[in-house]
Amino acid sequence: MSQALTTGAIDAMITSAVTGVENRVWSRLKFYYEIKAWFPKNILMVSKAALDALPPHARGAVLEAARQAEPRGWAACEVAARESLEELRRQGMRVEAPTAQLRLDLRRLGKRFSLEWLRDVGPEANAIFIPCYQQVSQS
Repeated sequence: MSQALTTGAIDAMITSAVTGVENRVWSRLKFYYEIKAWFPKNILMVSKAALDALPPHARGAVLEAARQAEPRGWAACEVAARESLEELRRQGMRVEAPTAQLRLDLRRLGKRFSLEWLRDVGPEANAIFIPCYQQVSQS
């Protein structure tokens, strides 16, 4: 991404503030619209078979450690996002809220792309998409 920005191959992108900082987007871009399309997160996954193979006390310890780590992880992600927005500002970028028209256009595109994905993937897509959509809608 950095090379594409530097060479002028692209002149706009949709990204998180964190990725914007990592790619030093201020070298070519002057505006960052906080559309909240991405919220960087780190996720740890384990093999269900490996977890199930652990003795009950070990499995319980792993699950308890995960339960305790989750709020710290979310907090660290929020700090990284906030600090990245501040870094974009320090580097001279104008960080602004999207206009009402941009929000409307993005919502329409999101709905269109979601429906296309559901159609292309088929019924099993609902098992993934609907719970995620409900979680985002409630936050």
